[in-house]
Amino acid sequence: MEVFAAGNVEPGHSTVKLATAGRICVVTDRPVDSPFIFNYRHVVPGLWYPGTATASCAASYRWYRDAIGREPFAQLNIPAEQIAPGSDGLMFHPYLNGELTPYNDPDLKGSYTGISSIHTTAHFTRATLEGVAMSLKDCLNTLNGLGVEMKRVRIIGGGAKGTLWRQIVADVLGIEMQKVKVDDSSFGTAMLTAVGIGWFGSFAEAAETCVQIDSVSTPNPENQKVYENLFKKYKAVHDALAPIYRA
Repeated sequence: MEVFAAGNVEPGHSTVKLATAGRICVVTDRPVDSPFIFNYRHVVPGLWYPGTATASCAASYRWYRDAIGREPFAQLNIPAEQIAPGSDGLMFHPYLNGELTPYNDPDLKGSYTGISSIHTTAHFTRATLEGVAMSLKDCLNTLNGLGVEMKRVRIIGGGAKGTLWRQIVADVLGIEMQKVKVDDSSFGTAMLTAVGIGWFGSFAEAAETCVQIDSVSTPNPENQKVYENLFKKYKAVHDALAPIYRA
């Protein structure tokens, strides 16, 4: 229902969700056959929204806040904004509960690598946000590899409230993302009810009338280059540590 709440009612409309788990879902006219994809029926007849998933998204940031940061999210974000993309070599893998897309591997574990004496709490904060974004990049690459076409992208979920995290995700994924003012499932249910009782003639009309854009995050080309190189290292660390975790 949250996909409808975001106004995504046509094939290619996409959502990036920063919630307890993270998801990238794309509206399609058919289910997608892949062991790394969850297929859900859309409220619009004939449509689906296949999705990828990273197991610990906002769950990673919540764990970090409680175990390491020990400050409110807003307070943690302020100094992290001053840290350069890439966190001066500090990297986080958000496998606190194993990982779903593209591994389906329950044995994977979370890690910080590249720690040195220069790193501060602000570095760890930014690295945590970047690591989750890297996991979402894995999800995006999986969709791209399956030939799923993405058009307009909207970002939703509790984590999307943070300007810093939205920008990091936009830079890592290399896509422009629109944040809607209201994205919870109850809003989608209200629109669905309005369609059902005839207030709107179609799902598209309901979305166009009710859904409002709050802000837009546009990728920074320089940051994109940094993150493209960082993603290669992110993958290499996974490949190196996965056999150790399985053992």
